[in-house]
Amino acid sequence: MENQNQAVQKTSKQKRWLTSLAENEEAFLTIYNQPPGDLIRKGTHVSGIDSSIARQIVTKKLNEVIDYVDAKRTIKTSGQMISSVKEILTFCQTYNIEEIIYVLHKLEMGHFGKFYERLQMPEIIEAFRTYEIESRIDVVEQMNLGDIDKNETSIKEIPEFKERFQKHQGTIERNKLKAFSEEASKTIKKAERRKYLLAVEKLIDKVEKGESLDHDEQEFFDRAMMVKDDTEK
Repeated sequence: MENQNQAVQKTSKQKRWLTSLAENEEAFLTIYNQPPGDLIRKGTHVSGIDSSIARQIVTKKLNEVIDYVDAKRTIKTSGQMISSVKEILTFCQTYNIEEIIYVLHKLEMGHFGKFYERLQMPEIIEAFRTYEIESRIDVVEQMNLGDIDKNETSIKEIPEFKERFQKHQGTIERNKLKAFSEEASKTIKKAERRKYLLAVEKLIDKVEKGESLDHDEQEFFDRAMMVKDDTEK
């Protein structure tokens, strides 16, 4: 009887939580800062949720993401939204609903890279695939296999996971390389700017000393002065 009462209380608590997610935007805030491991271990499994409630929750969060990102090429019609939510739930059928909200929030915040005016299903599903590699597989491994011996097979080597892992590992590495390249590009531009200013300063110093400039130096100097004049207008 006691176990039955506990089960009823747990079910009732879960219903209140899901209703809160479906109707109250502030409920999402309690998910955003939680470690992925907690969401995976303690969350509400999608398969145990009424499908209409699951669709309502995901639709609500996906609408938030689209409104926030404001991309030109994105999900716009109700038909596109319905099919997109269905695709997300199909891809995430082994997830907890809290994980889906968490990943969509991370997507919204730019964790998975820039959108470049486009946010459609390929970008959204790619975010979930990246999340699987970055956060989910290791936690699921611990849950399913416990503290596995070093001689045992890692979940990343199990056939059903291995192909998926290898397929998307390259995408993750490219995203990291892209972020590095963008940062490196900024550094290079700064260095080139400093080099340019030093060259201009050197020529100004020569002119002030009355030294003559050769043809290339004079041409460079004239262009630099024109840019300087335009900037000061």
